[in-house]
Amino acid sequence: MKRKQFLRGSAIVGLTTAIPALLKAQSGLYETGSGRRVYRILNADRTLVGTLPVLRVFAGNHDDYVSPFVFFDEFGPVTVKENDKPLRVNAHPHAGIIPTTYFLSGSGHHRDSLNYDFQIGKGDFMMFTSGKGAIHMEETGKKLYEDGGLYHGFQIWLNLSFKIQMD
Repeated sequence: MKRKQFLRGSAIVGLTTAIPALLKAQSGLYETGSGRRVYRILNADRTLVGTLPVLRVFAGNHDDYVSPFVFFDEFGPVTVKENDKPLRVNAHPHAGIIPTTYFLSGSGHHRDSLNYDFQIGKGDFMMFTSGKGAIHMEETGKKLYEDGGLYHGFQIWLNLSFKIQMD
C-alpha cells in the first residue's frame, strides 16, 4: 500500500469516528435526555408557486424556531399528461439561500443566470447556491413533458450566514 493511499484511508476512518463525537458534543442531534421538547407544531399550507402546487410546511415568521431553514416544500404529486403545458416557476431572483431539490418521480428543468441549464429526474438531488444573487427558473422536465407521468419531490431551502452570502 502506498503512503498516499494509507493516509487517505486513515483520514476517512478518523473522520467517521470523530464526526459523530463532535455532533454529539455540539448539537442536540444525539441528545437522549429529556432536555429537548417540541416547541411548536407548524401546519402545512397548500399554495401555488408559479403554476406548481406546493405543500409548504413552514415559511414566514418562524425563523427563530426553524433557522437555518427558510422553507420546506413538497411539490406535487401532480399527474402530467403528454404535451400538457409545463408546470413552471418563471425566472426570479434569490440571494443568500440554497434551495435543495430531490425528485421522487418525474423530471425537472433548471436554468439560471450562472449559465447552468440542465434536466434532473427521479432520484436526482440538486443544490442551487444563490450567494450574493442569482436568477433562475424551474419547470417540468423534457421527458415528463413529452411522455407524461407523475411530478413529485421535495425542496428544503437553507439560509446562508451573512458572511457566506457576501463571498
